[in-house]
Amino acid sequence: MAALLSLGTLAVLVIGALVFWKERMLLCDAPHIAFRIINEQTLQIQQFRYGAFITQSVPLLASKLHLPLQTVLILYSLSFNLFYFLIAAVLVFRFKTYGLAVLIGFYYTLFASDTFYWTNNEVHQGIAWMFLCFGYIFSPRKQRSFVATALVLLFFGGLAIITHPLVLIPFVFLWGFFLIDKSSWPYSRQQTLALTIIVATLVFAKLIISKTNASYDSSMMEGVGGFSLRSIAEAFTSDMALELLKHTVKNFWIVPILFVAGIVALLKRRKLLLAAYTAMFFLAYFIAVCMTFKGYLAFYTEGELMAAAIIAAAPFVYFVLPQLKEKQIVLFVALIFIVRLAYIGVSSQKFTNRVGALNKVLQQMHRDNLTKLALLKDEDHVEPIWMLDWGIPVESIMLSALNGDPVQRQFIILKPGEGNRVEVDTKHLVTTDIWRIDQLNQFYFHFDTTQPYLIKSYKDYIR
Repeated sequence: MAALLSLGTLAVLVIGALVFWKERMLLCDAPHIAFRIINEQTLQIQQFRYGAFITQSVPLLASKLHLPLQTVLILYSLSFNLFYFLIAAVLVFRFKTYGLAVLIGFYYTLFASDTFYWTNNEVHQGIAWMFLCFGYIFSPRKQRSFVATALVLLFFGGLAIITHPLVLIPFVFLWGFFLIDKSSWPYSRQQTLALTIIVATLVFAKLIISKTNASYDSSMMEGVGGFSLRSIAEAFTSDMALELLKHTVKNFWIVPILFVAGIVALLKRRKLLLAAYTAMFFLAYFIAVCMTFKGYLAFYTEGELMAAAIIAAAPFVYFVLPQLKEKQIVLFVALIFIVRLAYIGVSSQKFTNRVGALNKVLQQMHRDNLTKLALLKDEDHVEPIWMLDWGIPVESIMLSALNGDPVQRQFIILKPGEGNRVEVDTKHLVTTDIWRIDQLNQFYFHFDTTQPYLIKSYKDYIR
């Protein structure tokens, strides 16, 4: 019943992806990736995160079929949550790994509110690949051949880990959790050693790749590279720690309840090692987040926290739920998912307002007969309505095209002193890159090649 409730919750999120497609597809990374896919007609794998091919293939195929831009973006929005739903369905109906099916539902909801609208965090796709891998390996339905198990671990486990470095933490945690528990561990000592060597090799390979070849991942890893007693103490008193505490009280309060209930259940059953192991991982994750990230941006930070839901909820799923009666399970699990879905729904308003703010500027540009506009800020500060403003160049293009403008309008927000960014000739377009207009996909986009970028004061124009 808990697994079916989890699957039903993921189905609701699929519907949410359809209802709020515009809010999701006009936020930072999603339009940026979609714009590059449409214009370059190829996948846009970044930082070696290859598992993202599963969702990127959707807008690529849709654009190759010349489907309308709105359809391309709706399908792209759906692709994320439909993928997660299908993985959960495989866990429930094919592998019968009901505990994993509940955990995947908790992963996508317990820390999620604003982050539901930020789709392109590859960690979510990596986690889905991880659950598919573990679903096969720990399926109780029939004995798997060891060779097949090793190959699945190598391929799907490798795909999960390569897709995002954060996947390493829940992947290693669950591997150790099942190994210590032993109740669902079907492998001999020799097989366990061989499989664990594969896991260790995958983890080591990902760390090397991220450290030496993935600039963004490497910069994030540097934040936790200097573990010391002093840095750990500073993490507990950091601004991020205070923000996490504040948001846990008003948003993520279900997580500590599940965590404490699970630890108490382990202690009652004298599973002291498993309790200590879970507590250690959860504490280490908290410290790592506080050391790595310096500011709390809701949709971004929630995405980085979500892996902790697996650690916090695993004892509850495997040692509390099985002891409850069916009616109690339905009541508790349904209540958890309903509360979390409510938080996600309430968060939609700020993203709807954000789309409205984009539209307001485009409408003002229409009245002023402008096609390219650069708004220069007086100070390096992002207005709360935008959350982040680096993606606005492409967001405005996408929204203009969706609005049916025969020639797309675009505006850019510049930091003080960045006016030279738009010093290009009229045949070039500025986003995070410089594009030649005649090389863009003419089926979807048409740009003016006579007007240069007009620079105006942000404060004066946004009124």
